[in-house]
Amino acid sequence: ILLFIIILIMLPGNTQKNIVGGALALIGFTIPALAVSRNFNYFIITDGYLVIKNTIWFWRKHAYAFDNIHEVVIERPSKGVLSLSVITTNFNSHFYPASSLNNKTWQLFYKALKDKSISIRNEAL
Repeated sequence: ILLFIIILIMLPGNTQKNIVGGALALIGFTIPALAVSRNFNYFIITDGYLVIKNTIWFWRKHAYAFDNIHEVVIERPSKGVLSLSVITTNFNSHFYPASSLNNKTWQLFYKALKDKSISIRNEAL
């Protein structure tokens, strides 16, 4: 993104109009990308944790110890994507949409959580 702005500034015959147009184009691409990127979560099951990561925001990570999970719910909100709700033992709920996962992956995920003796409710598959 920064490289795009630098190229716009360094173009020969650059005018203020080109810079403003480039900035508006950058904003026009960035805002929808940020809005959609929250849907690209994926899940990792380790020996004692359920880890939720995001493909686009790769630095963000949420981890839940199996002992701290009361229930996991696979759901599809009205006109939404398949999502995971994690309900902790103190009954806090956390919602993670995962539009990049297909039905087969969700079924494997469901089975893996069952194998780990995690209480799971399937309201979507």
